[in-house]
Amino acid sequence: MKHTSRLTLHRLGCRVSFVVATILVFGPFGVPVHGATRVVDPRQSIQHVIDQSSDGDVIILKDGVYHESLDIHRSITLEAEHGGEAVVTNRYRGPVAWVQTSPGSQTWSTTGIDWPVHGLLVEGVHAFDYRTKKNFDNRTCGPYWSKGWQAGTYRYAKPPIYFAHDAVTETLWLHMDDARAPNHVAVDFNSRDVDGETLVQKDLGAYWNQQQIVTVSPNPPIHPITMWYSGTPDSPGSPRKIAFPKICGIVIDVNADRVNIEGLRIHMAPTVGVEINNSRSVSIRNCYFSGYQFAINTGYECTNLTIEHCEMDGGEMISTGGHDNVTNHMWNHNTYINPIKFNGTGLTFHHNYVYEGFDLFHPRGRHKDYAHVPDLRSDVAYNVWQNAIDNALEFDGVEALMNMRVHHNLILQDYDALAITTTENGGPLTIDHNIWWPGGGRIMKLVGTGRQNNGVQFVHNTYFTGSRCSHNTFGASVFENNIVLSDCQQSGCWSPQRLGAFFPTRYNLLRGGDRYTTGFGGLTVDPALGRTPETLFLLQPGSSAIDAGVARQGYHQDNVGDGKPDLGAVEHGQTVNDWRRTFGHVGPTWITAANAARKAPHRPAWPEQLDKRWGGLDAGREPDDI
Repeated sequence: MKHTSRLTLHRLGCRVSFVVATILVFGPFGVPVHGATRVVDPRQSIQHVIDQSSDGDVIILKDGVYHESLDIHRSITLEAEHGGEAVVTNRYRGPVAWVQTSPGSQTWSTTGIDWPVHGLLVEGVHAFDYRTKKNFDNRTCGPYWSKGWQAGTYRYAKPPIYFAHDAVTETLWLHMDDARAPNHVAVDFNSRDVDGETLVQKDLGAYWNQQQIVTVSPNPPIHPITMWYSGTPDSPGSPRKIAFPKICGIVIDVNADRVNIEGLRIHMAPTVGVEINNSRSVSIRNCYFSGYQFAINTGYECTNLTIEHCEMDGGEMISTGGHDNVTNHMWNHNTYINPIKFNGTGLTFHHNYVYEGFDLFHPRGRHKDYAHVPDLRSDVAYNVWQNAIDNALEFDGVEALMNMRVHHNLILQDYDALAITTTENGGPLTIDHNIWWPGGGRIMKLVGTGRQNNGVQFVHNTYFTGSRCSHNTFGASVFENNIVLSDCQQSGCWSPQRLGAFFPTRYNLLRGGDRYTTGFGGLTVDPALGRTPETLFLLQPGSSAIDAGVARQGYHQDNVGDGKPDLGAVEHGQTVNDWRRTFGHVGPTWITAANAARKAPHRPAWPEQLDKRWGGLDAGREPDDI
């Protein structure tokens, strides 16, 4: 299935001039091609330059803000002259006169907004969209466009900043969280230049085909969207039509192979920051995303995508808004923030910082309808995932393959931190040498699919978790060489009947595992980890987890020096500096400890209990100094 997108821009009447220089660049397979360097400044149109460019050209953006939505249909490089100083945005840039509704109130309005507004930020913080003036006044939200139990409205008084758009009166309403006047602070909302189309998988609850591809567009969906939780395709139980949001704003729409995007700020995308359709060999490096619903979304035939040293800033959507109820509140369109929707194969996702969202990472694997797509291995490593409601990582294959290795990530999460909703026919999905902290949720969640997972390898992880059980069956999977520190008190919570082949082998340490397991033959003692910020994940001398693992092919045990693998993510004898050297610098390389407060103002507070080196952050020192 081919993605299509037609984006309208302010392109007519622009005076365009740019500097052109011939350079030598390298195309696919290292073959040199002659390209040109084209330099653009904010008075000019990037799109015009793209339209005039040839494959191999490099377009350099001078510092400033570019109010455009781009269609990249050439194999080009688009980069900032200085990292982080060129902003491409869908933000409305016209005059806005906010009027206070009554003296002393914190509610404001502005008129003449005759287009849908589904994204609004106040000083970069996500405002909650109540969608209608009635909801805005009553502080209720819904009905929702997904789950069947969300057909009604719910009172939701937690968001301190919220808005609604009234199409009849062309009025935008905004409630501030304090006495500030919106005319004197940065208030961003999407412009009228909203167009395009993207396809995403949505959980519609159908047991026989849980993940259905649905259309996000400014008009009603191309095909009708219905949802049911029982029955068959011919006889669905309790079908319900979904009121799907009619908007799709894309900042950069990639419709070519071998495209490179470097050093940009990509801001205020009511739906997608970068849409990578069915393109091959695209790279996105050193970019900062803010104000999105999906930072990056791909087509189902996308292959060999590289995302490195990027930052996905959810705008304090969770921490400021106090969102904590997935069932009732998080399916509101503008707060369903999901930074990475990868629907293809061959992803490289390294050294990124992702925070504030619903499910932070949705890799889908090769879709069952695209058997012709090559089954390329994906690699997700050296990333920090922080502040997610629901799952930080959710793996959803669709009766095809989930071929991916996820390793050496730091997941700072106290909800269900990992969901393997379904991997169908395996891949394998190898999850190794990761650290989950401080924990609080389930290791695995396989709910409502009526299916069995296959090909999951969960090995050499250090997992802090809470009192909830992991459940449902897994086939042809393995749980080995891990350390799990759980507060679970429920007897028999983990059993072979509940977990199938995913039941922990004896080569694991489950602290207190005799409380919540049935039939587990491994270690149930304290692993004796360190107690300082530098040693919190390190095995201390005398730990029972030392040399307690098993060596197997495919377990990525190159850090084992004595031939006797330890349990957990970090081998005994290694230090936080060893981990940091492997982890590298997380986020854009142009963000350092010295400038992070200014260039990445919404990064979540770093836990005091944890040395920043565990997350690849500088803490005032550059990597070479540690």
